[in-house]
Amino acid sequence: MDKLKVGDFMYHPCSLDIIKHRVVCVNDYGDHYEYRLRSVATVGAAGYVEVIIREYDGVYKFVELVNVDNTRHASGLQDFVEGNYYDDLDVARVEKYTLHKETYRKAVEKAKRRYELAKRDYDKILVVLAE
Repeated sequence: MDKLKVGDFMYHPCSLDIIKHRVVCVNDYGDHYEYRLRSVATVGAAGYVEVIIREYDGVYKFVELVNVDNTRHASGLQDFVEGNYYDDLDVARVEKYTLHKETYRKAVEKAKRRYELAKRDYDKILVVLAE
């Protein structure tokens, strides 16, 4: 995996969108690099966010949130900053759709369980009424 350069773009898929970041700093620690990214657009009420990412086994992962202007909003940023970052927008889109697919699958399973429980209770009531 090539080393990122200042000015390169990285993409972070989250539940709502894909957040675009620009590399603003590269730190060389000898055995690894850490990259400081700044969002290109504001992220909710928190404004522009800056994060530190690092490559682990070929995947860029979130390390730390830095310089949050309004700490009141920092606790709600997990979905918007934590997770994997991609240097290819198409790969980020696939990951976003995969996340959505999993979320919808879980919602359908939950609705199915609720339906089955409600049907079982309804059938019990029918048996009691038939007696």
